[in-house]
Order: sequence, then C-alpha cells, then structure tokens
Amino acid sequence: MAAKKPDSQIKIEQYSMFVAARAYAESCTVPIVGELAGSAGVYGTGTLFRIDARFFLITAGHVTDALASDAAANSDFAYGIPTSRRKNAKIQLPHVHLYRLDSAKDDNDPSAKERNDPDVSIYEFLNPAEIADLQKTWHFLQLGNVSLEYPDTPYMVFGFPAATTRHVGTSLTGTPLSYVTAIHTGDLPETFTADRKQDYLLIKHMEDGFDTKGRAVRLPPPKGISGCSVWAVHGAEEGEVWAPTSHAKVVAVETAYCRNEYIRGTKWPSVLYALSEISPDLEKSVDSFLRRNGRRMKR
Repeated sequence: MAAKKPDSQIKIEQYSMFVAARAYAESCTVPIVGELAGSAGVYGTGTLFRIDARFFLITAGHVTDALASDAAANSDFAYGIPTSRRKNAKIQLPHVHLYRLDSAKDDNDPSAKERNDPDVSIYEFLNPAEIADLQKTWHFLQLGNVSLEYPDTPYMVFGFPAATTRHVGTSLTGTPLSYVTAIHTGDLPETFTADRKQDYLLIKHMEDGFDTKGRAVRLPPPKGISGCSVWAVHGAEEGEVWAPTSHAKVVAVETAYCRNEYIRGTKWPSVLYALSEISPDLEKSVDSFLRRNGRRMKR
C-alpha cells in the first residue's frame, strides 16, 4: 500500500529542518536493552539529560516496570544502555539509581494507580567513570532543551523500534525510527478527561507515514520506542538562524499509542515534578526553570 500524501499541517519544505533535528535527537537518545541466555531485545528508549551537575536517563515507567519484572523472574536477566554506538559495552541499569513517578492516591486500588500514573521513570547515573564513558559518545540535554508549549507545529518521534533491530548474540544493530507527524485532531479516548488533557499530549499515528527526509515509509510497530522523547520542531522567525538547539525542543515522553490513531506522550511538567521530588537542589533548579517560563510547580 502506498503511503498517503503528507498531512496538510506539515509542509514539504519543513522536512529539511528535521534532518538536523533527527541528528540532534540521535545524539542524546539510547535504546534500553534486555539480555538473557545469549539473546537481546529492545525494551524501550530513553533520553539523556544533565541538570546542574547530575546526569539522568528519562524513560517511560512501564519500561522500567517490565525490566524489573523480568529481572525478578530470572536472576540471569541483565539490562542496560550502550556506552557507544559501535561497541557492545553497556552500563547495567540495575546498578543505577531509579526514581519511579507514581501519583496514585490509593495504593490498594489498582484502577486508581492506572488512572493517576503519569508513566515516567528517571535513572540517575552516580558513577563518574560511567558518566565519562557516556559523554564520549552521547550528548546530555539540559532544561533549556525543554519546552512547555504545545503549538500547532510539526512534531517528531525518535526511538528504537524492536522490529527494526537485529540480534547477533547479545549485540544489537538496527535502524532508529524518526517519524514526523502533527497534533492529533480526532476523537479523544474516553479515558482522556480534562485533567488527563493537561498531562498528556496526543499526536497522530499512521502506519503509512513520513520520515525526517519527507520520504513515504511504512512505519514499524512502535514497540521499543516507549519512553522516547517527543520533539516539537519550530521554523525560524524572520531574521533568525535556524538551529536544532534552539528550534527543536523536547515536549513529552512517549508512553502509549493507539494504532493508526495517536501516540500519547506525558508532558514535561510531570517529568519536572518527578525531578523536583528527588532533592531540594533539583527542586530549586526546576522551580527556577518554571519561573523563567511563567509557570509554577504542579502539585
């Protein structure tokens, strides 16, 4: 089946911006890999961030839940992220401190947990040698790379689908997904209440879509991209010089999708809330960022 024409909200000439935006996203995005009995698979995707002098990997909560479940079921199960694009060396995430944001108000009510869980997890790297290894290959974003605005502009998803990853023993090679789309304008899910609309961003998902070069592609199943960043890519105003560092901004963490309908992302205010709960110093940094953007801490 041939891919459809580009959505009218995304002009063909805009795709040139996404070539640079894709390269920028690739510099800070890593696959989260699980290994058992000589084989490996992608469980999700994460984005690297530095806040003050602390280093983090931000992903979806259900990704870390799945990893913890498989690790509990089999003591030989290992999981981590690559320190390099070419070498098979990994930082083992069980040795990295995990913060799991869970806003459920009633731990004894599973439905309350599902309704209130923003589905965000944060790993903090504490080992200086591991941080140095990561910095040799990867770029850590900062809060200045985040936007709290959700305009009617093209959006990009960049992650590592399991379907495009080849396994050679415990080594993984594959093609990351870079997908250009727009705000979802169709019917909202029944569970998408007013408060959920504040917390979540919905963008369009189509199996026949477009990559960052404007080429029609058949998109693979999104399994594996869970936890990746959703990027808003803005054009330059008159007199501005376009650059991915200033015009491509992270706005959400991908947490769910409905086939041929939408991709759901948890908006970054929930991530900021999670970061602020880690320590008083981070709370101060988050509060300063919010004030610069005319916002207050969400409680």
